[in-house]
Amino acid sequence: LSKVIAYIKFLINSKNEHGVHSPFVFNLVTQCLYEKSTPDGFSTWKKFRHQLISNQDFIHVTDFGAGSKVFTSDKRQVSKITKHAGISEKRARLIMKLTHYFNFKNTLEIGTSVGLGTSAIALGNANMRITTLEGCHETANVAKSMFDE
Repeated sequence: LSKVIAYIKFLINSKNEHGVHSPFVFNLVTQCLYEKSTPDGFSTWKKFRHQLISNQDFIHVTDFGAGSKVFTSDKRQVSKITKHAGISEKRARLIMKLTHYFNFKNTLEIGTSVGLGTSAIALGNANMRITTLEGCHETANVAKSMFDE
């Protein structure tokens, strides 16, 4: 029993690829997730995020999802939407690494918001075709204006 407990503790605390047996997962871990270099388009993504955070415009948001725990009004500032609903730098790096590694040809994104996640997907693989959907017309316009730049 103590060996089983020790093995479970090892699996929980293991932080490297040596315990990975599947070739697919091993390659994913070693060639994608543990890759230390910054993705090529990351500086472009950061500029995109900075532009959105600097955008002080207010828009009327039609929320088709579960609603917001942060916002109480349908009138929201683009910069605050970006800060609260946008993806973090860490997640953007991960998305860019994954889209580059898997070399997707087509991607469907549902719930674009202001386009921060979409831009990370696009910058991870420039040869990919992205179809993105956003139910709120004004939020979609913010994303579209950023994509057009």
